[in-house]
Amino acid sequence: MVINLYIIDINKINVDDLLSSRFINKEEIKDLPSKDVYNEKIASLYLKNKYIGEYSLNEYGKPISSRCFFNISHSHGLVILGINDKCEIGVDIEKNKSIEDKYKRYICNDEEYKYIKNDTDFLKIWTNKESLLKCLGVGINKKLSEVNGLPLNDIRNYENKIYRSQTIIYGEYIISITIQSQDNFIIKTNLISGQL
Repeated sequence: MVINLYIIDINKINVDDLLSSRFINKEEIKDLPSKDVYNEKIASLYLKNKYIGEYSLNEYGKPISSRCFFNISHSHGLVILGINDKCEIGVDIEKNKSIEDKYKRYICNDEEYKYIKNDTDFLKIWTNKESLLKCLGVGINKKLSEVNGLPLNDIRNYENKIYRSQTIIYGEYIISITIQSQDNFIIKTNLISGQL
């Protein structure tokens, strides 16, 4: 199975080009939040409108489509959209950065905390947990230390369903993808730049 991962680095693209494309409806952007996340929201809208088309939101706010399974995430200027046509998907991204120990202890269970040797290890677990919850489409509905973030890059059982996750490093970012399947998958990255 192939997971198409579309990526926009808003630091390397002119957001005005996104705004002037046929994939942004001016009505969609009139109530966007403050400037710090504005560009990421524009890029998210662009990706969803270009590659998904019509979609709706489930009761927890997860975007869903009748033609494919998809999920979107953004962090510090990088926006990603994961798509496949076989099963539910969740994606999460975080910029690799320093994390306070108290936060690690709050997010991780004892096994995960022992696994952590550095901030990158923690962010792999964190994004793996988030991608699982986004795959489920239920939001954060329990204490995060109760959601198992291990093993990385393998199959895990959660709430009597089988999931497979992969976590990759993409430049300064950690990206995790979780699907509701035991099938292996290949990640095909597609950097959106230049002609929009």
